[in-house]
Amino acid sequence: SNFMLGFTTNVGIKVRNCIFEGWPQQAILNARSAESSYYYNNTFINCVTNIEYTSTAIAIAKNNISKGSTNNFVGTFVAGDRLSQTFTFVSATDYAITGADAGARTYGLDLTADAIYPFSDDIDGNARGATWDIGAFQVTAAVVGPTITTIAPDPATTGAELTITGTAFEAPQ
Repeated sequence: SNFMLGFTTNVGIKVRNCIFEGWPQQAILNARSAESSYYYNNTFINCVTNIEYTSTAIAIAKNNISKGSTNNFVGTFVAGDRLSQTFTFVSATDYAITGADAGARTYGLDLTADAIYPFSDDIDGNARGATWDIGAFQVTAAVVGPTITTIAPDPATTGAELTITGTAFEAPQ
C-alpha cells in the first residue's frame, strides 16, 4: 500500500528499500531535520516529487530509482542515483527489476560497509551480494528452465506415444 513520509523532527532519518508510487505531492517531505538524512535503494514511480528536503542539514541519496516522476529531488542532495532511465520491471504493478534490466541492474554502489548506514539486503530480505542493483529490489538468481534428458521414441515417429523425462525447477521469488 502507498504511504507518505513527512518529518518535522530535529533527528536525521534513514529510509531504505521502500517503494513509493503515485504521490500527488511529495513521497517524502523532510522540513526540519537538524541532522543529515539518508535515502538508500528506494524506488519512486510516478510521484510529483520523490523527496523534498528543505532542512539545513545534508541529505544523502544513493541507489534510488525514479521513473515517471515530475521532480526527482527538491533541495540539496549528495546523490548517487539513476533517474529517468529505462527500467525493466517484472510487470506494471511489480517493481522488482528483471535480469534483463539495463537501467538499474548492477549499477548500485555497495553499501555493505557504508560509514553511516550499512546494510546488505533488499526489500524482500534477499542478500544484495557482490554486485548491487539500484532500487528496492535486488535481482536474485536467474530462472532456469527444466532440463530435458530423454525423449522417446524418436520425435519423427508418428502415431507413437511420446515420453519426456527431465528435471523440474522452482522459480526464485
